[in-house]
Amino acid sequence: MMKKILFALAMIAIAAPAMAQTWPQPDDSITVQLSAEDYVTATSGKVTLSVDAALKDSDAANTRKEIMAGAQKIAKTSWRMVNFNNSTDQTGLTRWNALLEARLPEAQLTGLTAAAKAASRPGLQFTVSGTDMSPTLDEMEAGRAKLRAVLLTKANEELARVNKNAGGRTYRIADIQYGSFGMPMPMPMVRGKAARMEMMAMDSVASSAPGSAGGASFSVDQKIEMTATVSFATATK
Repeated sequence: MMKKILFALAMIAIAAPAMAQTWPQPDDSITVQLSAEDYVTATSGKVTLSVDAALKDSDAANTRKEIMAGAQKIAKTSWRMVNFNNSTDQTGLTRWNALLEARLPEAQLTGLTAAAKAASRPGLQFTVSGTDMSPTLDEMEAGRAKLRAVLLTKANEELARVNKNAGGRTYRIADIQYGSFGMPMPMPMVRGKAARMEMMAMDSVASSAPGSAGGASFSVDQKIEMTATVSFATATK
């Protein structure tokens, strides 16, 4: 019996140092909500060209080349054919309908309606069917990265204020969760007849402006907002 008691006491003595080695436990924490806002400026516009072609089957092989060549007359850029369909009418002609898209800098956004008309011919018609002046994905990502940097600066400033009045404790940033206020604002864009009327109005303003070379510029700013939930924590040792 005595041997068993001595063995149990020895085991407790061995385990005692290990039990004393505990990890630092959180003492307290502070959570704050921060917010920031900014505007992202679109430096280019996504232009959509509607193409209508009527041709014989024997001419179909060169139609795509002719469409892309006509688009280059409207604006020298990298046009992408994003939609295409064809059908045969009662006269036996094949009718092609296509949509082309390209990003154009502001200086090239005026005069497109007239250029589309000049590039058209009987059997091949170009129309500026839409202009989307919302920022690109890269521009939006750059704007959000800028807001995260602003919020991180605010978090560090708040941390300095907390530590100044912490009564001898030292806090650190334990966690930051970024978020937004809700769904993004609708993208500014114009389509169809409204787009053509707006582009014609812009052409008129550009051509009548003093010193204008037919290239008035404009930009659309999109507001972005971001929040940050910041947790400050300290620990006892």
